[in-house]
Amino acid sequence: MMNKTTFLQMIKENLPRLLREDEHFRYEIKGLLAETFSSKDELQAVLEEIRTSREDTNRRFEETNQQIAALREDTNRRFEEVNRRFDRLDEYTLRIHRELTALSGRLGRGLEEVIRQILQEFSGQRFTEIKRLVLEDEQGEVFGAPTQIEFDAYLEDTDTFVVEVKSHARTDDIFNLKRKVEYARTKLQKALIPVLICASIDQRAKRLCDESGIRVIFRSIL
Repeated sequence: MMNKTTFLQMIKENLPRLLREDEHFRYEIKGLLAETFSSKDELQAVLEEIRTSREDTNRRFEETNQQIAALREDTNRRFEEVNRRFDRLDEYTLRIHRELTALSGRLGRGLEEVIRQILQEFSGQRFTEIKRLVLEDEQGEVFGAPTQIEFDAYLEDTDTFVVEVKSHARTDDIFNLKRKVEYARTKLQKALIPVLICASIDQRAKRLCDESGIRVIFRSIL
């Protein structure tokens, strides 16, 4: 029985001769090979498709790069515009701050006049002068650290009043005011009447004022 090696050797030796001598055999082999392998034209077509696909891919990458570059430029332009707007906002804020600073002095004088009128109606006394009271607490007796002890108004007539103004008063505000008044009495060696003027006050804060001898002028209790 012929083995595989012997069979292959026989084909190698006889195939070239058969292809040359037997035209029918030669065409059969050619047909089999054509079915198995692509022709030169088919290979060329495949290569052309690959080349076209590569060119199309390169073109798409180039278009994408251009779009990314355009997007980056547009983004940078937008960020620059945002930065310019923030710069203008900073300038506007600074201008408003300067205007408010200048206005605060005028508002302070207006507030003092309102306090004077309220205290005159409240006490029945006449005050020719009203001023802020600022005392130096160098030893930190009031709040545990050196600081300035301030009152929104200081008025003198028959009695001497120290006034604090709050939009809303809580118990902590009353405790702080009580400590400040005790310090001011000792510092000035005067009998001071503390007055709290506020738009609203907590119920507990109102009771604490009554217990501490602090006069309260308010609009509502919350």
